[in-house]
Amino acid sequence: MSDIIKLNVKKKKLNVSLKNPLENNNYETEREEDYFQNQLKQHYEHGYAEGQKAAHEKLEKDYSEKLHKKFNDVQRIITELDVNMQTYSEDFEKVVINLALVISEKIVKRAVIDDPTISYVLKESLRRVIGANRVIVKINPFDLEIINTDSNNLFTDDSFTKIKFEPDDKIERGGCLVETEIGNVDARL
Repeated sequence: MSDIIKLNVKKKKLNVSLKNPLENNNYETEREEDYFQNQLKQHYEHGYAEGQKAAHEKLEKDYSEKLHKKFNDVQRIITELDVNMQTYSEDFEKVVINLALVISEKIVKRAVIDDPTISYVLKESLRRVIGANRVIVKINPFDLEIINTDSNNLFTDDSFTKIKFEPDDKIERGGCLVETEIGNVDARL
């Protein structure tokens, strides 16, 4: 059979050539495959870009939320530290003051034990109650022994008619408590 078809049309010849249907199908199939491959590639790239963009946005949002949460945690910790530092500062101040008092008390007690000043303390205390007839002096028993050995030098004036010494363990060394009918003198350490 021939590839030419003759038609009876006004004496014109029409040449139509038909291609092999199998050859034509392959070419169109290849074109369609290329077209679909291009479309698939474009959609893949578009989807990949959209997914990457969405993942980036989600990760950025998650990171921002976590960062904000950590920032709030750090801010809360700093606030707590500030409050605690204020409390610790006040507590430290109290501890230092108490420690200074304890140390000074130890120093004063040590000085009294090393150099008994009970004679001086007693003279000064008795000078404040001049004119009293009855005087009771409460004193530490150890200091009472010192006063008994030094009593000749201690009471040379006759300002008091009657002085009575009483040992008292509650009175620390170096101090005394003078009781009279006109008033008391507290010379305890």
